Amino acid sequence: FDTLTGLANRRMLLDRLDNALAWARKSHEVGALLFIDLDNFKQINDGYGHSVGDNVIEEFARLMKACLRDMDTGGRYGGDEFGIVMPETSWEEAIVAAERLRRQVAAYEFPVVGLRCTISIGLAQVNPLINSVNDWVTAADAALYAAKRRGRDCIEVARMPSSSVLAMRSARRFLFCVLARRN
Repeated sequence: FDTLTGLANRRMLLDRLDNALAWARKSHEVGALLFIDLDNFKQINDGYGHSVGDNVIEEFARLMKACLRDMDTGGRYGGDEFGIVMPETSWEEAIVAAERLRRQVAAYEFPVVGLRCTISIGLAQVNPLINSVNDWVTAADAALYAAKRRGRDCIEVARMPSSSVLAMRSARRFLFCVLARRN
C-alpha cells in the first residue's frame, strides 16, 4: 500500500488492472480504468510547501476512497497521479462515477489554508484495441492528457474502435442528459 494515502500502490494497482483485464477477456465483460491528476499540483507544492501538498494528497485520497465501490481498486500511480480500476463497469457507468468525484473535489475546501483543487480524469474502457495492461494504461493516460489540454477540471474518454462510435454518441447524449438534470 501507499504509505501516505493508504491506497493501493502502483504495483498493486497494476496487478488489479491485470486481473480486471484477464477477467474481462475471459468473461467478455467490460471494465474501465480512470487516470486522475490533481490539477496544478506543482503550484501547491511550490507555493505552500510539500507538507501542505502531502495533506492535499491525503485528503484527495479520502474523497476518492468514499467514491469507490467494493469491487473497485483505487491507487496512487505516482506523485499526484491516481488510478481507479473498475471491473465489470462500462464507460457510461464509469463516467458518471468520475463526474461525481470531479464535482466533489471541485466543491471541497481542503482544510489546509482553505485550498480548492480540481482534477482531470482520463477514462479508458476495455475494447478490442486493448491487448495488455500497458495498452490500457496508455489509453487512459492519453485521455488524461487530453483532459488537461482541454483546460483541466474535466473528463476525457479514450478513443474506441470505430464499431463503438455509435454507442459512444448515444452515451454522450445520455451523459448530457444526466449532467443537465444535475444543473
